[in-house]
Order: sequence, then C-alpha cells, then structure tokens
Amino acid sequence: MNGEFDIEKLILKFRQAIYLHKSHLRKSATENGLYDGQLPILEYIIKNDGCTQTDIAKFMNVTSASVATSVKRMENSGLIKRSTDTDDMRYNRLSICEDGLNRAKECRNCFNRIDHTMFSGLTEEERRIFCDCLDKMIKNLS
Repeated sequence: MNGEFDIEKLILKFRQAIYLHKSHLRKSATENGLYDGQLPILEYIIKNDGCTQTDIAKFMNVTSASVATSVKRMENSGLIKRSTDTDDMRYNRLSICEDGLNRAKECRNCFNRIDHTMFSGLTEEERRIFCDCLDKMIKNLS
C-alpha cells in the first residue's frame, strides 16, 4: 500500500462522512419546515434582531442576492418579518416571528442530535486527535 492510496481512501471516507452528515441535516431541516440554508439565517436574525440582508450576506460570506431569495421565502412562510428602517427607508430590518423562533429551536435541537450521533462511539481522546488533525489540514490549505 503506497501513501497515495491511503490519501485517496481517506479523502473518499472524509467526503462520504461530510455527504452523509449534510444529507441528515437537510432531511432534518425539511422535516422542520425549513429549506437548506435557512437555519443559519434564522439564527443570525435571532441573535441580531433588526439586521439587514446585507448583514446576513456578510456574515455568511455570500451575495445579498442569494440571501434575498431565502428571506423572501421565509417572510412568505411567516418565519420572519421585514420592516422599513425608520432612519433610512432604503433598508429593510429583519426580525424573527414566533413560528420562525420555534422552528429554528427545534431544527437546532435535531442538528445537535445528528452531530452527537456522528461522533458517538469515539472517545474523548479520539475526538481531540481528530480535531487536531482537522486543524493541521485547515492550516495546510490556508
């Protein structure tokens, strides 16, 4: 077995774990009445009441246009509300609605259970080593 084979095998398993994790998160979000990517937006609005779409886009490192689609969908679903800024009518301020708060909390609980399931069976030491390895990989690619 050469080193390249080991790396290919590791990458394949790493990608499979990421894919399965994301698949479970997406399914959980859907079961909680949310679309993929809406939970981070809802959680940002909860922590930053009165924020703008631009604020969310900067936080998520995406374009305002990509946030706009989700915001419109969430507003139409009654998860968030939009109000015009009293000082500058060019800006809309976003706030969470009760249904949005409830769905975000339930979805976050499900996501946390999925995360715990993913790492179940690993000892504290194995999790620490895994974290150290990820830190090195991130540093290598930075």
